[in-house]
Amino acid sequence: MKTGEIEKKIFDYLKEFPYKMGSDCLTQFFTSILNFNYTKEEIPKNILREEIKNRVKNINIISSKNDFNIFFIEVEKLNNAIEREVIEKLFSYGYPFGLFIFSDEKKPRTLHFVNVKYEEEKEVKKKILRRMVIGEGEGLRTYSERLAIVEIKDDTIPGLEIQRLFDEAFNVEKVTEEFFEKYKEILEEISIYLGKFGISEDNSRFFGIQLLNRMMFIYFIQKKGWLYWKIEDKEIDKPDKKYLYNFYLKYKNNWKTKESNFYRDYLSNLFFYAFNHNYVYKNTKLPDEVKISFSIMPYLNGGLFSKNKFDEIGEILIKDEIFDDIFNNLLERFNFTIREDLPFDIDVAVDPEMLGKVYESLVHGEEINERRKAGIFYTPRVEIDYMIKMSLVENLNRNLNIDKNKLIKFIFSDDKYYELTEKEKYEIKNYLDNIKILDPAVGSGSFLVRAMNILVELFIKLGYETNLFNLRKNIMKNSLYGVDVMEWAVRVAELRLWLNLLIDIDKDEIDIYTNPLLPNLSFNIRQGDSLVQEILGKSISLRNIDLPKIKNLTQEIAKEKRRFFDGESDRKDIIKKLEYDLIKTIYDEKKNKLIKDRNNLVNEKNKSWDQYNSKLSYVEENAFEKKKFEEEIENINNSIEKINLEIENLNKEFRDLLEKENKEFFLWDIDFSDVFVEKGGFDIIIGNPPYVRQELIGPPLEKNPTREQKDNYKKKLQEMVEKLWKIKVGGRCDLYVYFYFLSLSLLNKNGTFCFINSNSWLDVDFGKYLQEFLLKNFEMKRIIDNQVKRSFKEADINTVIVLINNTNKINLDNKVKFIMYKKPFEDVISIDNEIFIEEVNELKKNSNLRVFPKTQKELLLEGIEGDEPKEIKLISGKYEGGKWGGIYLRAPDIYFTILEKGLKCQKLAKLKNFCIFYGYV
Repeated sequence: MKTGEIEKKIFDYLKEFPYKMGSDCLTQFFTSILNFNYTKEEIPKNILREEIKNRVKNINIISSKNDFNIFFIEVEKLNNAIEREVIEKLFSYGYPFGLFIFSDEKKPRTLHFVNVKYEEEKEVKKKILRRMVIGEGEGLRTYSERLAIVEIKDDTIPGLEIQRLFDEAFNVEKVTEEFFEKYKEILEEISIYLGKFGISEDNSRFFGIQLLNRMMFIYFIQKKGWLYWKIEDKEIDKPDKKYLYNFYLKYKNNWKTKESNFYRDYLSNLFFYAFNHNYVYKNTKLPDEVKISFSIMPYLNGGLFSKNKFDEIGEILIKDEIFDDIFNNLLERFNFTIREDLPFDIDVAVDPEMLGKVYESLVHGEEINERRKAGIFYTPRVEIDYMIKMSLVENLNRNLNIDKNKLIKFIFSDDKYYELTEKEKYEIKNYLDNIKILDPAVGSGSFLVRAMNILVELFIKLGYETNLFNLRKNIMKNSLYGVDVMEWAVRVAELRLWLNLLIDIDKDEIDIYTNPLLPNLSFNIRQGDSLVQEILGKSISLRNIDLPKIKNLTQEIAKEKRRFFDGESDRKDIIKKLEYDLIKTIYDEKKNKLIKDRNNLVNEKNKSWDQYNSKLSYVEENAFEKKKFEEEIENINNSIEKINLEIENLNKEFRDLLEKENKEFFLWDIDFSDVFVEKGGFDIIIGNPPYVRQELIGPPLEKNPTREQKDNYKKKLQEMVEKLWKIKVGGRCDLYVYFYFLSLSLLNKNGTFCFINSNSWLDVDFGKYLQEFLLKNFEMKRIIDNQVKRSFKEADINTVIVLINNTNKINLDNKVKFIMYKKPFEDVISIDNEIFIEEVNELKKNSNLRVFPKTQKELLLEGIEGDEPKEIKLISGKYEGGKWGGIYLRAPDIYFTILEKGLKCQKLAKLKNFCIFYGYV
């Protein structure tokens, strides 16, 4: 059968399954379309444990081919955990290959086609469940294309080969790649079309991404049954799980005229009025059917459907035909799921996490080498979770003084087993209620999404009983912060957080009509340059200003932000006004200090004149004294003139600032003023900063910066470090190094820092600046590498995870633990290994990992040349850097074996004690 024909037949069958579902229908599908054999075999349910057996109606083999079986399992309610357990039992019962089809008993039914693939190249084999969801409102075209792969064309094909065909059909990476390509094609189509009307590439691109984000969000929520059409002559409304597509079809078939435009007349009314419960649409010429449907829309709000300057582009220019492509080649082609995949339980569908991968793919161009220039790569979830959990253990231990092993068991366990007292649980809950977590290069929001989910899990362990929607919303309000230089990246991060908020939430559990459903995130997730903090070319800070007015303003800003977050959109302008008042207060304080300094100089000048007049005749007759007095007066006048110029410049800066229509700057101290005043900084700073080599560093929003622009930007980065830490760094540092200096300045006194970044700083020359800075100012906890698995397959870099605590008192005896994992992270991250790492105080290794502790003093001394006594070297020696990666992480096991034996017998000595070297070694 030709490819197109079989795909159409599969599609026709799949769309009918929810309504005609039964084992006979499925058997016919596999036998007549895919050429499997008819089989009928019932499998006894007693292979299941009692609790699961009661929730499974029956288990049957309905078709087969050469030891490959199609299983049909009816359950009272679809549940991923039950599916995994049933599959495990069937494997142990003696069925080596198969496709597992689970069906619930609802009408219309939903089916899960489940493929089981073994994870390869691991010592411990793990089964990955990959799932196609067939049901009402599901996108089935990609599934039809994928399932066409398993058509049996050779009756002698062995069962193992059929399994491989199904493994390929359920290949999520292939679906992901196809989604990327279609998404990019449509985005390019929109950009080219709008470019014909003189719209810039950046504005066209932003409009396209914003439009697709909004439409995809509707595709996610319509599957929850929240969008309705009114049924004529009936009091009930009918939920439509394909609402947006049917909305467009109704427009094309029933309402379209020569003058009408789908975006301007229909879609924009849905976006900006119906979802915001603004009833302007009632005064339009929309059909009554649409007005009635709009009147029963959920109250979304949140900023996603707030009108902005880019929407004017669509209302004037965007044509209907573009939506044919959006629906037919993207939205209706793929299936959408609001659930983000777990490492070993995956939906073959577009989930919110995939939006992050779209972001990775699109930043500064689509090609991999372009992404390398931007230094942006998508961090695997297992590493993100590990970084968050490690950071929480450290931060809770430092702030609550709870035993670290207890915290490890609490945070890393998958169940409710832990050893906390009621008092400790109470303290942890109170602390987590207001913990502040920041990603300073937030990208698509992966770290914040996972932080929210991990915090949810911890609150549940602590006995939190309020509904999960409110819990997630409170975490977003009180704890999650992010910044990215790309505005549309910020929008993607917001979108992922909003979708994550709605996971597993049913409309019966919350009021989706009266109060705004989506929180406003624009004051938690900010757009701006994290590294260069300027207003009109000048830096500004409030952290060294302790004024009651500033404290009052920041408290007022925090209160208004909470109201804005909860849906009071009119508070946005009030917040901006308060932030300007805060800036004015800082300017006034600076100006008042200058005026005070000027007054002191004037007094000093008057005093000098009084002294001059009192001994006028003596000074007039003494040329030396007269010249000395004139120079003194000239110096004072010059200082006064300099202060007057500074005051004039401050006044001009502030006047220029007020003339700006929009806030065109980002400042940590202003934009997150409430965090700094309330807590002195962030509790946890975590992320994956861009990996940009020093020769490519330039203004981040300039696509092709000139050499001069690059040099000026790098100079500003160096000035940032000097201003924050009073140290100078060389100009050859990669960009992520500057993120260290900036981010560590944003921690509060007991804060915790965790980055995943290039390992180059451990060994290269520019790394000496960062090494010395960390050793002399912070408590370094862990530097983690993995010898078998690279975090970013497409990046030409190897990475390390770095865990650091802030501290007010430097302890050079603190031990930095260099950890090399010998297996993939997902195989070795465990409570036992975490406790092993914590308890190790000397070089230790096992089959999973190696830990090499070194004190900060030892590391400093190793990086300082010379044979002076240790105390002198520490005080006056120049730090030249150490080869931390090569020595403590990547050296072969034989090196560590020799080292261990040498340390035990104390027979190792430096080679230079026995040899004379000539020239360079």
